[in-house]
Amino acid sequence: MAVTHHPCGDVCSGLIIQSGITNIIYEATEDEMERHKSDIAMVLFKEANIKITGITL
Repeated sequence: MAVTHHPCGDVCSGLIIQSGITNIIYEATEDEMERHKSDIAMVLFKEANIKITGITL
């Protein structure tokens, strides 16, 4: 899955995990990480064995 921002730690991460997606690529920016509660999402993705990669454009 390729997305424009890091998936949020609320609803987005749960839906991604439930869908069976195993790899996420997103544009990495510091301000987006905190605003979207991305630290929570990272814990959930790690537990679900989902690879997430941030790229800088």
